[in-house]
Formats: sequence, structure tokens, C-alpha cells
Amino acid sequence: MAELLKFCMITTFYPPYHFGGDAMYIYLLTNELARRGHQVDVIHCKDAYMLLRTDDALGEFPNHVNVRTYPLKS
Repeated sequence: MAELLKFCMITTFYPPYHFGGDAMYIYLLTNELARRGHQVDVIHCKDAYMLLRTDDALGEFPNHVNVRTYPLKS
């Protein structure tokens, strides 16, 4: 079995605080790494989303148990 690793993803947007595109790529990659047993931390900027959003729809984006998110908020 391969060695389990720890990852830290740093991104501006991450679901549910996102507009699509790169945030969804990071979400899918993060959860696939976690599904394979790795520990993944995600640091993202909730304020950037709140500044640019045009509606209140966020949606449901469950993370694997090996994923921890840290939304930055000032």
C-alpha cells in the first residue's frame, strides 16, 4: 500500500462559496485524494465570494471525512 500523504489546498473559492470552474476542480480533486485515504486541508476565502455573489443560492457540497476546510473571513 502506498504511503498516505497530507495535502493543503489554497484557493480563492471552494464550494459552497464558489462560482464554478476552478473551485469545482479543486473540490473534486480534494475529495478524490481523501477517498484514497489522504488527509486534505482546504484554505479558501469566504469574503471573496460574499463580495462578488449576486444571489443566496449555495447548494450542498459534502466533503469526505478526511477533508477539513478553513474559510477565511475578516
